[in-house]
Amino acid sequence: MNNSLFYIRFLKPPPLKCTLYQPFNVVWVIESDLGDRPFGGEVKLRCETNDPDITIKFLPLDNKKAKKGNTKDDASLPLTNFDYNRYRGCGYVTRIALVPANGNNNVATTGQPRKVQLSLSLPPEYRTPVHKTTTIRSHPVWHDTYPLIRSSARQDSTTYDSKDVWLIPVWSMPINIIASPSKSSGGGGGKDSNRVKDPPGGQQAQRIVKAGRNGQLVSICEDVEQSIARHVWDCGLAMCDFIVRNKHHIKCNHIIELGSGTGLVGIVAALELQPRSTYLTDLPDALEIMQQNIYRVEESGSIDINIQAKVLSWGPKTDGDDVWMGDENEVDLVLLTDVLYNQGSHDLLLQTLDWLVVNPKCRVLLGYKERNEDERVFFTKLKERQWQCVLADTSDYEERPFEIYWIQKQT
Repeated sequence: MNNSLFYIRFLKPPPLKCTLYQPFNVVWVIESDLGDRPFGGEVKLRCETNDPDITIKFLPLDNKKAKKGNTKDDASLPLTNFDYNRYRGCGYVTRIALVPANGNNNVATTGQPRKVQLSLSLPPEYRTPVHKTTTIRSHPVWHDTYPLIRSSARQDSTTYDSKDVWLIPVWSMPINIIASPSKSSGGGGGKDSNRVKDPPGGQQAQRIVKAGRNGQLVSICEDVEQSIARHVWDCGLAMCDFIVRNKHHIKCNHIIELGSGTGLVGIVAALELQPRSTYLTDLPDALEIMQQNIYRVEESGSIDINIQAKVLSWGPKTDGDDVWMGDENEVDLVLLTDVLYNQGSHDLLLQTLDWLVVNPKCRVLLGYKERNEDERVFFTKLKERQWQCVLADTSDYEERPFEIYWIQKQT
């Protein structure tokens, strides 16, 4: 089955701070969640900022004025679209600068830095459905995400079904627009004194979903480098969609998520289901990014939730396991998202569920996408343990490569 999700990624994201007119490179690509499969179509991407007073200007890579940092008088036009061609490999290098919109040079850059985010997404002309009578619609959970038209989604002469292809937008981390340094602060008159180096780039980007009361926007940070735990996966987006659509049928007081990664699913579950407590757990290398994303939600102040991040290694319970500070009998929902890719960890996961799921009413919600058919031995082991495993009804969803299961101990 064709992969329905492709991710617009920054391989080299924008800097964390820069001045207006200061040129910098971004490197981007469109690929699968694993990064092992480039998108096979041809498409333009819309590039824009979230600040109406600041826009984006394209600078050719060999532009001498751009190398000298003199972009104010450059004749280049403001950039609106990036071109993606499936025949080009690796990442796309694009040189840009942030400039005042409509020639408004009164944009304040003194005092408190002005923060701007840059995004890459599917432009309106590529959202056109195959049938003109079909309404163009964005995804109800994945922010600013639209189905791609059939004619633009080709791969090796095979056309994807337009209902199945989604390009997931990407947002930069906030860019601090700072005041331009005075000419006297240059320091030195060497031969390179007029050359402006690119400002340091960030190491993260963001995905945005809609969750909670009134569909608030939830920003989730992920690393730009490929890693198991620190970026968003296909199943994470599918699980968020399932939880949002079924929130009125999922009742719980205490949630624990195993293998949380960025914390995306657990955070959305906390916002949508409103439990009394939510614990995100993973190995130590994911703790920092879980805490970072929890803090971003708490900082928004739009909703009061009790959510914590903890380190938990799978296996039999030990005296050092303090993830659940109360009684396991109170846990009534365990979340598992895309955790079956490593067949060697299945037994450890099952051992964890053995001691964690003691409440007769506790259910496990598993989001799964098959990457290797050998992974399905996990379901055989569940049956051997006499656990009940029921495939949830997702027949009306576009995300067909995904399977959602309800798992429960038989009493």
